[in-house]
Parts: sequence; structure tokens; C-alpha cells
Amino acid sequence: MTELVACLCGQVYEAKGLDARCPGCGRAWSGNDGKRPWGRGGIWWKPALTVFGGLVLLALVLPTMRSARDAGQRAHCKENLRQIGLALQGYHDAFGCFPPAAIVDKQGRPLLSWLVAILPYLGSAQRYSRFHLDEPWDSSHNLALVNDRPDVYACPSDPDPKPGITGYQVVVGADTAFPPDFRPVTIADVTDGLSNTLAVGETRRTAPWTKPEDVPKACTITQPGLRALHGYHDGGSNILFLDGTVRFLKESISPATLSTLLTRAAGEVISADSADGPSGPVGLATFAPAGQPVAAHAARTGLTSTVANTEDYDHVVDNPFLRVRDEPLSTFSVDVDTASYANVRRFLDHNTLPPVDAVRIEEMLNYFPYDDPPPTGDAPIATHVEAAACPWSPGHRLARIGLTARPVGREGRPQSNLVFLIDVSGSMTDATKMPLLKSALRTMVGCLGENDRVAIVVYAGASGLVLPSTSCQEKTRVLEAIELLESGGSTNGGAGIQLAYDHAVANFLVGGTNRVILATDGDFNVGVAAPGELIRLIEAKARSGVFLTVLGVGMGNIKDATLEQLADKGNGHYAYIDSLREARKVLVEELGATLVTVAKDVKLQVEFNPAKVGAYRLIGYENRLLRNQDFNDDTKDAGEVGAGHHVTALYELIPAGREGDVPTVDPLEFQKATPPRARTATNRWSSSYGTSPRQETRAGSSRSVWSTAGPPPSRRGVMTSSSPRRSLASGCYCGTRPTRGA
Repeated sequence: MTELVACLCGQVYEAKGLDARCPGCGRAWSGNDGKRPWGRGGIWWKPALTVFGGLVLLALVLPTMRSARDAGQRAHCKENLRQIGLALQGYHDAFGCFPPAAIVDKQGRPLLSWLVAILPYLGSAQRYSRFHLDEPWDSSHNLALVNDRPDVYACPSDPDPKPGITGYQVVVGADTAFPPDFRPVTIADVTDGLSNTLAVGETRRTAPWTKPEDVPKACTITQPGLRALHGYHDGGSNILFLDGTVRFLKESISPATLSTLLTRAAGEVISADSADGPSGPVGLATFAPAGQPVAAHAARTGLTSTVANTEDYDHVVDNPFLRVRDEPLSTFSVDVDTASYANVRRFLDHNTLPPVDAVRIEEMLNYFPYDDPPPTGDAPIATHVEAAACPWSPGHRLARIGLTARPVGREGRPQSNLVFLIDVSGSMTDATKMPLLKSALRTMVGCLGENDRVAIVVYAGASGLVLPSTSCQEKTRVLEAIELLESGGSTNGGAGIQLAYDHAVANFLVGGTNRVILATDGDFNVGVAAPGELIRLIEAKARSGVFLTVLGVGMGNIKDATLEQLADKGNGHYAYIDSLREARKVLVEELGATLVTVAKDVKLQVEFNPAKVGAYRLIGYENRLLRNQDFNDDTKDAGEVGAGHHVTALYELIPAGREGDVPTVDPLEFQKATPPRARTATNRWSSSYGTSPRQETRAGSSRSVWSTAGPPPSRRGVMTSSSPRRSLASGCYCGTRPTRGA
């Protein structure tokens, strides 16, 4: 039987029998099962079926591929808006207000868009410097710069991108965050809450990015147009809020809800149920009406905090009043952490009440510098005691004990061996985390000197060395490594800690500063994830002589309890970074205190005179309390104090004879006679130099007497005072015990 066959090579020939082969390429005609692969009349039916099947498969897969592409573009757009949000925050940190909708001339006429004003806070200071800010956007000079648009200003979903065009605009209105008279708006003006006030939305704009033209408040989100927050994503638009978060608002959002999101201080209360647009909780029923204090609003509504989150805080129980005759001594470790203040500020900026356990009084007090004189001579710490009337309890007294550490200037700061340990897990994606952290680290690196060295270790599902220890003479290399940091994956913090400390030890500087700077939200979820295991790991690594600084970032997922304990056990301190301004405070203005430890294991012990003080309570330091015998035990870990740090402790005192409501124990048989002094204060610390202790004594004057038995590793001093201002209507004996550090 003869059949006409078309071969794959294009040759057409007559095939006789099952063993026929193509005369052109030699390809066999028979199939694997012995059936004919070719159809009659030269039709090649198997390849045809293959092509047909491929077309069917493509038709099925194409929507999925398009959906995946759209999701990726939408995520890229959200990241662009997060960067813009971070720049808005940076502008506010620099000028105390958000940028107006336009750069204006002396007559108030708009010249250039707000997108130009925030360029320096997007890392585009050089691009910003090329603009003539006193000329309109379409002047011959400025018009030539239109095509030099930052990539972050372009939505990746735009099907027909044009040079110099942006789809990101603010909403202009008398009661929005961007008034039409270009009056600047501050955080204090946004009484509806930053997380509840819309800042920037997507549009299908066709105007240049430098042109001061934005969306009016009477806008829609349901269809594209010049008065619409309607981008190129299916079903809705990405929206940036003033707190830096980005949410996807669906087209189904009600006009009333959208209008409420636009106002900054109207006092509307919207429940999550009525916020039908966002894909996820809006967190709207969290702010007080305009002009009503948050606390009053909370008392009226029963609201404490409505933000859905997984933040974790250790439970804090206030210290009780103690009778002096039962408990004459009060002993605790100092604390130089400041995280609680910045974290509480973050809640209040969002017009929400912080969790009770997020408020640590000692960190609120120690956030601020005090006008206490620094130590004299070679003393690393000076102690100050004073008292005043208690403002909340008439008849009580308030005693303040202050420590001031010796400051170290930039020139006097020892060379540093720093390892940045950066959490790049998926939980760090938010604008308040990785983008803010990268900006903070860039700011810090800019202040480091040529004798400093920086390494970068990252961890997510695994850990890795991004940058080996590099001299800051090569700052460009360090900054490039920071710029490449991206987040994604799970969090194996234990592996990162191990690698960071190993690298710090390998490059250890004798006589220098050796420190790991851990930046994370604290969400350790793989590897050494249990807090106890992490803390034991940090304790072991602290013995290497490498100190630890912990920088907490983010909202909604911060593991505050874990981060505080890591800093405590790692011979370091814990700060919370909620803004570029806070990053500059911690990493630039207080660089000496952040990096240079002047005293280790600092302890305070106060003895009260029962003839003057009936009862007392220590305000704060609930998780820093020590046993009285621990004061003289140099093996007991306590807090570290950095150069220039201020430490403050407050005691509320009830004068003798007025402590009737304070619980008591049965009278003791033996007590010392009442000493004649009003109070004495003792300083004590153990030195990392390993030499013998020395002590300072102050009795009735400010004169100090020092022993000279070698360099001081530990010191004990006594101070008394009888001046009217310092009289506590009570007596106390106050002692600090620190360890001198390099």
C-alpha cells in the first residue's frame, strides 16, 4: 500500500510499507505502537493535535499568567508608594510638616509639584539640586528636566508608559492633608489619625510629574478620569496613607467611606464593617473626634487599642509601696533603653492608645537628656540626687536619682568594628521596616570615620555575609551593599546571630568598639526561635567582648519583649526606630552613646532612713529589680551605660508617720539606730580591666575622695546632702555599681 506522506523536514514522498523512511532526512515513518503517524493525503495529524493541545493549554494558562503578572505589578506599585511614604515622613522629620501640594513662589503661586520637594528624601538630592525652585515647571530650564523622572514615580501597570509622566497624586482639599492654599500640615493637625488619612493615590494622569496638578477632593475611585483615584489595576487602586502603609481600595468602596478617608480632622468614626473597600482591615474606628483627647475618647468608648496586630510585650506590674522599716533597701539595675518612648509615640501618632505593657516608665524618662553636670576627672559616671513635691499625690515627695556618663566626642571615639545584622525576612517588607531601616543605616554610615569598619550579615530562612568587614574609607561599597538589601522568606534569627558574632570576633579590635547592631521586628519563626534559646545564645556571645545594639522597627508585628531581653543579655541597649528623625537621634546625634560603653553592670542601691521616710515605691524598672545582696556581687549582670548617657530613677516617698495604708509585717526585733545623715548615695561597678575596686565618698559636700590603687574596675562611693533643695523630707542612701568598659 502506497501513501503520500509529508515529513517534518518538509519532504513529501510516497511511503510503501511500515518501514518507509524519508529520502530527505531518513526519518522513520512508523510510530512507537506500529500505527501510522501520518495521515492520508499528506496530513500530519499527530503534530497537529500537539499544536491544538498547546493552544488549548495556553488559553487555560494565559489568564493565570496574566493574573500573576498583574499581582507582581501591583506589588511593585505598592513598593513605589511605600518609598514615597517614607520620603513624606523624611520631609516631615526635616521640616516639622508634610510637604504642601506644590512648591510656590512668594505670591503663593504654584511652581513645581510636591514630587519635586521630596526628592532629597528618596535619595535623589542631586536630581533635586538641578531644579530652579523659583521658576515654574514649564520654564525652559525646568522643562528640560521632566524626562529625568525617578523610576519610583511610575506605576509598572501602565500599559503605555510615557517619559516624564506619573500616576501618583495627592488629593487636594481644604480638609485633606494637602490644602489648596498650600498651607503645610503637621502630624498634630491630623487628629483623625495618620493610618486613617489618605495621602497619595493612583491615577491615569497624563501630565508631567513636575507639574503642580493633583486630584480634587470631590473624586471617585470607580472609573478613570481627571477627578479619579483610578489606576491600572483590576478592581481598585493602591492608596498610600500618611502613616506610610499602603492598602488596596476596591472599586466597591462607598463614596461616603472614601470621602471620610480623605479628611484629616473631621472626627468621623468608621467601623471596619462600613469600610467595604479595602482588602483587609482599615483600622478606622481608632481615633478620637476632633478636639477630644485620646484618653477621654478611650474612657467614653472603652477603647484601648483597636489595631489588629501580633505585637508582643512582657506583662508589667507596677512596683508597690514598701514600708522602710520592713524594706529599707531598694536595689536595681540601670536601664538606658529608649524604645518604649518612641514606640508609645508611634501609637499616639496613629491616635491609638498603646498597650499598657508597652509603657515602661524608666525608658520614657531616659529618652531625654538632663541638665546634670558630667563627671569630673577620670570618673565615668556622676551621681545626682534631688527632690520635689510629688505632682500627683499631695503630701508625698518625689526623689530623682540621676546618673550622667562621661561624654565622648567624635574625635575621641575609638575605632569601631561594627557588624550590621539585618533581618531580611518577609515580615520586614513594610515601609516602616526595610525601607526605613535602609535609610537609617545610610545615615549612620555617613557619620562613621575612616578608622571604622562595617560588615553586613543578613538572615531570613538562612543567613549570609553580604559585606565582609570593610573600611569606611570605602563608604560607597558599604552604601551599595545596603541598597541591595531586600526582604523575603522566613526568619532564622539564631543562624544570623551566630554568623554576626563570629564575624565580629574574627575582626575584633583590642581597645576599640566591637558591636553587633541587630535590626529586626523580632519575629523569629524558624531555627532558634524560642525566646529562651535566643537569650541563652546571646548570653554566650556576650562573653566574647562584643556588645549588642538592638534596633526595633515596624508596627503590627514588633516582638518588643524578645528584643528588650536580647539587648539586656547582650550587654547593650534597645531603641525603637519609628522615623528617620528617630534614626538620626539614635545613630547620629547619640552615636557615642550608641557605640561606646563607658561602664558595665551598673547597679543602683538606695537605703532609706525610717525616721524620715515611712514608705517608698520605685517608679519603673519593674523588670530590672535585683536582690539586695546582688549589689556587691560582680558576677550579677546589670545594665551598660554608653558615653553621654543620662539615667534617671524616680521614687515616690511617703513621709514617716503617713504610711498608714501601706501593708506591713510584724515589727522586727533588731534595727539599727537612726543615722544622723539625711541620705547617702553609693556608686559601684566592676571593670572590664580586671583590676581592683576603688570607691568615692561624698559626705555633706560635693567634694570627692578617690583611692589610687590602680585603674578602677569597680568603684563604690558614698554621697550625702543636707541642703534644703535636696532635702527629701526624708532620708535615702543611694548607690550605683557600674563596670568600666572600653
